[in-house]
Amino acid sequence: MDGLPAYGNSFITQGYIYPAGTLEPCTEPNCGGVNEDGSAQWPEKVIGKWTCFGWHVADAATAASGAAVVTTQIYEFSDVPGKVSFVSDGFELAFFDTNPIRRAVTGGTGPLSSVRGQVRQKFLGFANASGGVNLKFKASMRRY
Repeated sequence: MDGLPAYGNSFITQGYIYPAGTLEPCTEPNCGGVNEDGSAQWPEKVIGKWTCFGWHVADAATAASGAAVVTTQIYEFSDVPGKVSFVSDGFELAFFDTNPIRRAVTGGTGPLSSVRGQVRQKFLGFANASGGVNLKFKASMRRY
């Protein structure tokens, strides 16, 4: 055993949602939006919070391509949990695969309660001081 997550292991992680372009380009060390203690690097720019939980469907550190995890992600845009949010479900690609992946928008709350659509997610790297991932999202949704 190498001590890294294996197939079937679960996880949960959280982070901050920043406006488009905040994390790109990120050429400085620790310019990924999260400080080592988990606080927001630019609290004045935070527009929401992100929670992701899921399971590894590949050996996490050794997967070179394809699906690495299957996850549910909650994008929260209010200080009151559940007031304004949407959820996406789907696979996430191995860290070395730079193509965006599409994820299904499966629901929402508040003004987003009747939305459906998809999120395109791209892995930007492990560029923050907390050791977490940086991701770029583009949501395309319609009301039903």
